[in-house]
Amino acid sequence: PTVGQVFVRDTIIKGFAPRITASRAKSLVVEERVNRDVKRLTFGRFGALTVEQERKEVLKLIGKTAIGLNPIAEREHVRFAQVPP
Repeated sequence: PTVGQVFVRDTIIKGFAPRITASRAKSLVVEERVNRDVKRLTFGRFGALTVEQERKEVLKLIGKTAIGLNPIAEREHVRFAQVPP
């Protein structure tokens, strides 16, 4: 795209998509409903893993949300725990 971003939706896993930005950056995202809100989690650069490996990782994230966990909150908790006092 010349502006903004484009999502190329996966035909196998709902909510999984590579995202391409105007600056040509390519990343992988998954969108899931967490506590009644749709959340988007960016979880890596496109091409770092094979498509099958990426799908396995996405299914792990979707599994966490299915049992009521919030992967975004978990990531933030880990990030804040690494900040020195």
